[in-house]
Amino acid sequence: MKPSVKYGLITAVTGIVISMIIFLIGLDKSQTGENLGYINIVILIAAMVMAVKERRENELGGFIEFGQAFSTGMMVVLIASAITAVYTFLYISVINPGFRDYVLQKQITKMETSGQSQEQIDMALPYVEKFMTPVMMTLFTFLGGLVVGVIIALIIAAIMKKSNPNPFSNTEPASAGSVTS
Repeated sequence: MKPSVKYGLITAVTGIVISMIIFLIGLDKSQTGENLGYINIVILIAAMVMAVKERRENELGGFIEFGQAFSTGMMVVLIASAITAVYTFLYISVINPGFRDYVLQKQITKMETSGQSQEQIDMALPYVEKFMTPVMMTLFTFLGGLVVGVIIALIIAAIMKKSNPNPFSNTEPASAGSVTS
């Protein structure tokens, strides 16, 4: 199995397990639960580093160019984000349908604390609700994962690239008497 696929799956499954634990112990609607969700970023970083390192060492002879490292990291993110998006849809629609209302109420509270009048909140509410559907929340989860993933993949690729000092070492040298065209 390719390292990017393996670590993309590991990232997604680990994130889903963390999310389910947070839900099952009742922290899904708390600041603690939200903060625990940031563990997924640490897991994503670790998974990308391991995928790039494994590809560099096992497939590319100890060397990896920036583009190869970046594409490996992006595949990890793409796989993890796609699986997480499907899980998010199921979570909001089936597992924890009250989560949508919690997020909506949190947005209303945020508007109130920012000094918006009730009239302004009432005007904004229909628009906010349009973005709080399971499909839209799933789309934002996927796109948000990709944006964060691109940034992390760029950083990891820049740090982990290791160019081959002799890129032509795999080719045979031309013999002294050969004619080249």
